[in-house]
Amino acid sequence: EDDVPEDVKSRRLSEIIEIQLERAKERTASYCGQVHEVLVEGVSKKSKEHYYGRISQNTVVVFPKEDAEIGTYRYVKTVDHTPVTLKGHLVEK
Repeated sequence: EDDVPEDVKSRRLSEIIEIQLERAKERTASYCGQVHEVLVEGVSKKSKEHYYGRISQNTVVVFPKEDAEIGTYRYVKTVDHTPVTLKGHLVEK
């Protein structure tokens, strides 16, 4: 039988979510300012002018399309981030 009150469950879940978001923010910030090889996966949800892809650590990167093509690998210099997404621009390595 479940003997944990709903308010305690809710508080615990909120604490776990807060900790996870903080850790994600720290991890994403640690990748910012670097050049990453990115697998171009598709068009950004927020802008048709941008693509998104993933670095080897599975973090999403958003960048202007320029001459990139979906399904290819490109190098992206990351210059900004949100708690879970990197933002950058294409560079030649």
